[in-house]
Amino acid sequence: MEDLGRLTFGGNVRRLREALGLSQERLGADAGLDRSYVGGIERGERNLSLSVILRLASAMGVPPGRLFEGIGEDVSAPGPPGGVTAADSDDGLVIGFRYDRYDATYILPGATRAQFDELLRYASRPD
Repeated sequence: MEDLGRLTFGGNVRRLREALGLSQERLGADAGLDRSYVGGIERGERNLSLSVILRLASAMGVPPGRLFEGIGEDVSAPGPPGGVTAADSDDGLVIGFRYDRYDATYILPGATRAQFDELLRYASRPD
């Protein structure tokens, strides 16, 4: 789920940027990037090079690994073959899974990963 990873990464960048009180323009200037490019990163539209990731982390004063938090934390769930992934984003909960030969991604506005995990626990309880 490549798109899910980019969405999670972008959400991490946005949350850290906002917590630091930086505008997209300021972060872009500090990292040597255009403001619109920073916006594309935050929306999960950009596939970044290691160089850009390191510049972003440096501009925000955080270790690069902090930008990857939550990526690759798959949620195992009964249902579609290939498992299910879930990650919080600014738009809500992003759920992804493979069905047959298709990748499916759904955004549940306002939902959280914690709520999804609770639903999975409830759904998998023995009767």
